[in-house]
Amino acid sequence: MITGKCWHDHLAATIVIDDKGNQVSSCAGFSDACITKASTRSHDRRPRSAKARKKTYRAIGHFMFEFSQTEYTIRHYLAEEIGLNEEHFAAVVESYDVGALCTVAIEVFTKARAEENAILIKTLINRFRRLNDERKRVAHGLWVPFKEGGTVHYVSRSSLKPTWSTNQAEALEKLADKACKLDAELKTAFMYAPEQY
Repeated sequence: MITGKCWHDHLAATIVIDDKGNQVSSCAGFSDACITKASTRSHDRRPRSAKARKKTYRAIGHFMFEFSQTEYTIRHYLAEEIGLNEEHFAAVVESYDVGALCTVAIEVFTKARAEENAILIKTLINRFRRLNDERKRVAHGLWVPFKEGGTVHYVSRSSLKPTWSTNQAEALEKLADKACKLDAELKTAFMYAPEQY
């Protein structure tokens, strides 16, 4: 049995190889099993606060929940606007990724609504599109939940530049509140009385 350390941008992973040369475990120190083990190396000073990790996990979940609610609001009202039967909802409306959903929704509401209402809806949907950039970072980034208030490493597909964002627990709680407020604003705009346009 061979044990070694692998380092990548400040993240340590313990690699264990069995007698046949197979990797049998790898741990970057993020699971509860790894975090609760007593450190055997004096240089390993990573903070292991369960409270800090839980705060980050809660913020991630809160943001993703609020984002998904806002996303569903757009999907629901888009389907209503085009008179889509419920049996076709999943195949037609739920199959769009967020970018396509936003583009289609803007197109439909621009053609179907009075100009003032259509402009408001477009503005709100574009705010949601920008919020999706945050969601991608949250969903596809590499998280270190106990480091500096929750840290995420992310490489954007458009820029290909890596970023480290710290204090994400606090930032995501604020973004979750923005998503919740945006959801309410979208519902108000979508429920604009048909006789008014």
